Amino acid sequence: MTMSLTEQAEILASARKAGRALREFPGDPPANVDEAYRLQGEVQAAMDEPVCGWKIGATSRSVQEAIGTAEPFAGPLYGPRCHGTGAELPVPEGVLGLECEFAFRLARPLPPRPLPYAPEEVVEAVGSVHPAIELVGLCLPPEAFRDVRWCIADHALDVAFVAGAAIPDWHGLDLPALSVRCVINGKDVAVGNGAAVLGNPVTALTWLANALSRRGRGLLADDWISTGTCTGIQAVRPGDVVEAVFGGTGSVRVAFTGA
Repeated sequence: MTMSLTEQAEILASARKAGRALREFPGDPPANVDEAYRLQGEVQAAMDEPVCGWKIGATSRSVQEAIGTAEPFAGPLYGPRCHGTGAELPVPEGVLGLECEFAFRLARPLPPRPLPYAPEEVVEAVGSVHPAIELVGLCLPPEAFRDVRWCIADHALDVAFVAGAAIPDWHGLDLPALSVRCVINGKDVAVGNGAAVLGNPVTALTWLANALSRRGRGLLADDWISTGTCTGIQAVRPGDVVEAVFGGTGSVRVAFTGA
């Protein structure tokens, strides 16, 4: 069935707002990654919710190979779906699980420009670094997770984002080496570190600044950027209480309820 990008976007946005997963695909997949981002833009317009930043997905080689891409992908974080530590959130249909991530909050914008940003320039724009948890999932049938085009179009898989308090003196920390533990109902279920995110969360942030710039978009002051999982995707169910512990620097907590 042939559909316009606008028609596809309205279906995806309606499903996300309702917290439900579609049983079939809304038409054909985007022809390529560029068209996938155009569809994502249509979805953003159809959501009609303020954007508070961006998430980055596929920041490990194993995930990139699984979904057929050679680089990460990105998508907007919607303000009503961004929360502080201690939040209680539903587990809607299509949830894949949760990710423990480093999140940056910008103090200065990084507007689009012809020359790429260097990591040092990007770091200078950062106001704070936070422990974060992202709930990820699909509004599409499960096989969409194997196709980067659908991953991009389907809200870049973002369901909800939760950030903890700022990590003190983060400039002096070795972010790649910093341990990240995912604790569910009091038990450690996964351990990783910042090196799982393209070798360094700053590398992921720099990738995003340049990827958006190439598309004529930029990052704004006060934007949140969730940089990708340090601990893989961990299954979560209603009733679970999750804490992400970032070495001795801080943590973030979320409790999950029914949809």
